[in-house]
This record gives sequence, C-alpha cells and structure tokens, in this order.
Amino acid sequence: MSDLKYPNPFIVERADPYVLKGPDGYYYFTASYPMYGGDDKNGYDRIILRRSETIDGLADAEEKVSALSLQLSKMRQEASKELTKAIRDGLLDLNFLDVQFVIAFTELDTFSAIGKDEVEFYIRTNLGEDEKPLSKIASGGEMSRIMLAIKSVLADVDKIPVIIFDEIDTGISGNAAVSCGEKIKQIAKSHQVICVTHLASIAAKGDYNYF
Repeated sequence: MSDLKYPNPFIVERADPYVLKGPDGYYYFTASYPMYGGDDKNGYDRIILRRSETIDGLADAEEKVSALSLQLSKMRQEASKELTKAIRDGLLDLNFLDVQFVIAFTELDTFSAIGKDEVEFYIRTNLGEDEKPLSKIASGGEMSRIMLAIKSVLADVDKIPVIIFDEIDTGISGNAAVSCGEKIKQIAKSHQVICVTHLASIAAKGDYNYF
C-alpha cells in the first residue's frame, strides 16, 4: 500500500478495486491506483469532491433544521402562554388558591426528533415557596389534582387511553370537590378514567362505582 490514506471511509467508493481498508480503520489507495494516467486520473479528486459535497450537504441540512427548530420553539413558547393560563385556572378551581404554574424552556446543545427544546412544568402551590419541577411534588393527592387540571385542558389532544386518579379528593370539599368531579367527567368523554375517592360528589359523576 502507498502512504496515501484518507480518514473518511463512509464516502469512499467501497467497490473500487484500488481502495483497501487497513488494520487501523483507514482506507488506503493501493500502489497500482492509476491516479495519474488513463481515464481514472481524477479518481482521487472525485473522492475529495464527494467529501466536499457531503460536508456542504450536512451544513445545509443543519442550517435548515436549526431554522425549523427555532420556528418550532417560538410557536411552543407562544402557545405556552395560553396553556399556562388554562392550567392555572383549572388549578384554582381545584382549591389551589395560591398556585403559580410555569412552563420553562431550555435550549439543548443537540437536535432531537422534536427540535432543540427541553420543556418542563414548574409549580408553586403555597405562598413563600419556590417553584419546583412538577416531578418533585411529593403528595399523591396533590399530584393527582394537578394532573387532573392538566389533563382537563389537554383532554381533546391527549392520546393516553386510560387515566387513574388516586386519592384525588385529599384536602378538598364543597365546591372544589364538585369541580373536581366535573373535570373528571369531562376527561371521561375521551378516556377511560379510574378514580379512587372518598367523596360522594366525585363518585356520583362516575358511570360505575365499586366499593
């Protein structure tokens, strides 16, 4: 083999009889490669050209994906304003009187199938507390009611077939419990809902009750 090597095997014409793969993973031109004679004198230039075309193509694709990701991010952030308000209103109905709900966006370093955004829900349920990621909420009943508020807003587009609400009535009664039952009934129009409750005002909204 000659000492002429090329470190990008994915663009080398693999079927070329004058190109062999060495033990180090590089592809080498054999000593008999007709680089300077006959019809193949531009073979090496052809490979370099393919490398250039590949790099240019990747750069163009990255530029297009970046522009689309930016456009998608702007659309998400604009839509999040309405979504944030709707979820907060739903939480107020469920007796979260001092609630603050935030949708946070973080730009990732790499692209994914859904763009460059990492989206996370933050919530504060009591005055004086900091907003925390929704995943850090400890109370099961509290989490169930938060998810109820979110699911009631997203019921028409959420494709999850079965939803379970456990101890969803913890800490509520009266009008808040009635509102809770109405939201569950709304979600049940497009999903199967299983709810564990101790309140008659919620149980009364179910199609079937088990004791």
